[in-house]
Amino acid sequence: MDVSEWGMDLGKGSDPFLHRVVALEHPDFQLGTIEFLAKALAGAGVGTWQHDLVTGLISWDAVTSQIFGRDPVPGCGAGFSIHEDDRERVRLSLVHCIDNNKPFDVECRALRADGIVRWIHAKATAIEAGHGPKRYLAGIVTDINERKVAEARLREAEERYRLIARATMDFVYEWDFKTDNLSWNDAFDRCFGHAPHELESLRSLYDKIHPDDAEMVLGEMRSLAAGDQSQAAVEYRLRKPDGTYANVYACSHMVRDSSGQPSRLVGSLLDLSARKLTDVALQQSEALNRSIVEAVTECVMLIGLDGKFEFINGPGARAVGLVDPSALYGFDWISFWPREARETVSAAMSKALSGGTGSFSEATPTRLGVVKLWDVVISAVLTDGTLTKLVAIARDVTGRKEAQEALVRAATRDALTGLMNRATFQEVLSRRVTAIREGGSQLGLMLLDLDNFKQVNDIEGHDVGDHLLATVARRMREVAPSSAKLARLGGDEFAVLMPSITSADELDTLACRLLESIRAPLDHEGRRLDCSATIGAAVFPQHGATPQELLKSADIALYVAKNQGRGRAMVFQAEHRAEIKARQSMLNLACGAIRNERIVPYYQPKVELETRRVYGFEALLRWRDSHSGVQLPSTIAAAFDDLDLAAKISDQMVAQVILDMRNWLDQGLDFHHVAVNASAAEFRRNNFAEGVLECLDRAGVPPNRFQLEVTETVFLGRGSEYVDRALKLLSQEGVSIALDDFGTGYASLRHLKDFPVDVIKIDQSFVRDMETDPDNAAIVGAVLNLGRSLDIEVIAEGVETREQEQHLRELGCRYGQGFLYSKAVTAEVAAEIVKGRTLALSPRHRVQDE
Repeated sequence: MDVSEWGMDLGKGSDPFLHRVVALEHPDFQLGTIEFLAKALAGAGVGTWQHDLVTGLISWDAVTSQIFGRDPVPGCGAGFSIHEDDRERVRLSLVHCIDNNKPFDVECRALRADGIVRWIHAKATAIEAGHGPKRYLAGIVTDINERKVAEARLREAEERYRLIARATMDFVYEWDFKTDNLSWNDAFDRCFGHAPHELESLRSLYDKIHPDDAEMVLGEMRSLAAGDQSQAAVEYRLRKPDGTYANVYACSHMVRDSSGQPSRLVGSLLDLSARKLTDVALQQSEALNRSIVEAVTECVMLIGLDGKFEFINGPGARAVGLVDPSALYGFDWISFWPREARETVSAAMSKALSGGTGSFSEATPTRLGVVKLWDVVISAVLTDGTLTKLVAIARDVTGRKEAQEALVRAATRDALTGLMNRATFQEVLSRRVTAIREGGSQLGLMLLDLDNFKQVNDIEGHDVGDHLLATVARRMREVAPSSAKLARLGGDEFAVLMPSITSADELDTLACRLLESIRAPLDHEGRRLDCSATIGAAVFPQHGATPQELLKSADIALYVAKNQGRGRAMVFQAEHRAEIKARQSMLNLACGAIRNERIVPYYQPKVELETRRVYGFEALLRWRDSHSGVQLPSTIAAAFDDLDLAAKISDQMVAQVILDMRNWLDQGLDFHHVAVNASAAEFRRNNFAEGVLECLDRAGVPPNRFQLEVTETVFLGRGSEYVDRALKLLSQEGVSIALDDFGTGYASLRHLKDFPVDVIKIDQSFVRDMETDPDNAAIVGAVLNLGRSLDIEVIAEGVETREQEQHLRELGCRYGQGFLYSKAVTAEVAAEIVKGRTLALSPRHRVQDE
């Protein structure tokens, strides 16, 4: 920096500093006195100097030399260098001293010879030379650098404190014990709204403290003043100008004087209002978070970085069978899971520790022994960006898994038996056929139907039927090989798929074992149930190149087995297709006959054996073919196995018979009655009897002209519960009931007792061999005796010879029916027979015509 020397232009006309050494020869200058003074001052660290205002020379002593960093030997020479920032101020002070005779007293910075800047304190007085102008300046100089530095530091500290006190949000105060003066920083006014004069004493502060806290605060101050402690802290409420209270925290420090007596109390005040609100908010937030955690159904767990449990919510604890959640705290989280799952769990935990999200699904038993399946997600918990712990959320998906499995079972399994359903079985069959086709081996397929299952279901009830189906399924599982695929296709139809067989004989062997197992006695709630089944089997690829063809072949074999007597197994044969084709042809013919109303009744007369007078007719079914003419029922026999077709045929048959009777009545013919056969199909309609009676009433035909012939099969099949009601209703209205083919069944006598039977018809098989077989003759005689005992009419069927007629008459039989008298004829011919009252044609001729 720029500096100038001490010795400068002090007024107009004066020369600049003279840079030369001159002797101090002025007679008024007493060197001894100066030296003496210099030595006296040197001991105090004060240097002396002299300035000749005329010559401009300056002299100094050793102390001054040391202060300015000059040679240590006192000498004379040029002036001292002053800091450029202080130079003008020093010059003006020297001029003022000389011109106004004022002392020179200045603090400034001097630049030492070594370049160091230090603070000095210089004083001087102007001395006159005689009575003339001022000639000399004599002065002293002191190094005050240390004091100046200390003062600067003090000022900086005070300024820093002042700025901090002013800028801080805390409230700084000082209380003087002696003066009772209380002072605050600006923050107090800004926050609490109190003017400085409102809180200038302890009393004014006391008045602002909440009444419930005032004595407590005063007591704390007294204790601090009287005790040995220098610090104290207290929390209280301070009133604001608006009357509300702020929570504050005061931290105080007691300052004592040299005698140990309290002199001042300094401290700070912290406004806790916002913090209190924050704490409340935090508590509410924590309460909310906890309530959320406790409300969720998932298991929420906190895991320390050491892998130990730190927290588990209540629902989670209850889900794993814990009453006290803290029982898990400190427990190793990985060890919580089954041993075989720990590798998976550890991998998920490692992923979470690295900042990612791990997940897994595992099952684990609860403390109650119940195994539950969990979907678990584990992730890191970060606090200010730092990993502090892990959070794991486990969701109990046992119910969902079971529901999914239930949906799969519902979609693929039969609900009652647990076997595969039809759709699933067809998929499995298709896959197996594809695999077998590529592998070159054989595949076995069996279709199984329960015999008379509808009868069990209808008579015993659906619960019994369901029990029967479930039992059959269980028995099939017990007998079938583990490799076999079992299915319930619907109703009482089952299927067995053998993935690999060596021959059809192997399939037949298994079928026989299945039938034997199913035939075993079955008890249900104290009742014995009979159960049997029929099986049709087929082999791939011999019996079908596709799954559909294989199923069709097995179904054909099943149909043939049923037609041959049920309760047996049948492996598909090529000729079975012809039987099915013939059956389908019958069904087609029957459908056409029904659709075109070609069902017609033919009438075979019943006669009194003694007089051969017509006693009535039996209506026998015929149908007209557009090409072949009138056809016997055997040409559409398959239609009678179809309940729907059989019922439609019966409806047309009954309607036509009643129409013919109405015509005969209109002609005045006394035909006595007409008997119509009713099969089991008719009785499976609960309104069969009502339909017949309505048809009779609509045609105006008396019910006693109508006779209903039934065989004992109607009492055994499906809908048998309707038979009793129908027969009794018809009987009450005047319709007579005939029991056809009597003696060929197993429960005929019971039927005579249980049902309203008016007529017994002896089956023609007994009549035909009566003359050559004594047993048949005895049976016929017994039936006739039974009829007389029960007052029931007896008619012999199939009378073809005079010898049979004679034998029957001898046994006491009154009525007969057969080719000996007439074949079945049209309604027109039957009317002519009635008109003649007796049969005019010879027996031999009539038999030949038939």
